[in-house]
Amino acid sequence: MEDHPFHVAIREALSTFNPAPSRFVWDTACGGDQLVSLFREGSKSRPAKYTCADGILHDDRVRLILEIEEAGAHGFPPHRLLGKLCTAALCRSFIARDTRISVPFASNVRFVQVVSNAGLRPGSRKLSQYENLENDVRSRLLPLGMIREYHLLAGLPEDFLSGSKGDLVRRVVKGTRGT
Repeated sequence: MEDHPFHVAIREALSTFNPAPSRFVWDTACGGDQLVSLFREGSKSRPAKYTCADGILHDDRVRLILEIEEAGAHGFPPHRLLGKLCTAALCRSFIARDTRISVPFASNVRFVQVVSNAGLRPGSRKLSQYENLENDVRSRLLPLGMIREYHLLAGLPEDFLSGSKGDLVRRVVKGTRGT
């Protein structure tokens, strides 16, 4: 967990949010106790496992997929961010570590990528690229599988822990209920 301070900061920023009756499941990088495995179908098998997310929010259905991008001295290239989105879009269920019980995706899944901008130089145009990418995904790619909504949020850990970015990520997650 010490190796992933940005992951832990995002989980902490969301810890004050009580999404009942939904619940978060967190990856080990975020302080959770399992890999958050997403599968292309409702049965658990190695060939059907396509990706692991950093977190999900679910009740009887997966409502939100959360990806947290921490490393990257010069930011993240679009293909890396889109690769995570596209791989998750091919999935249809989450199956927890110690079970074979499938939690299917809702018909309207929200995908949120939270990106650290710690490695960016002042005045970097990478933040503008992130904004363009978010707008292009929303206007040109969605819907993508069960993913109907996409958010790309960038900032530093302290922005999410005590700043307006924390409020923003909580608003995005809060809007997930009942979708």
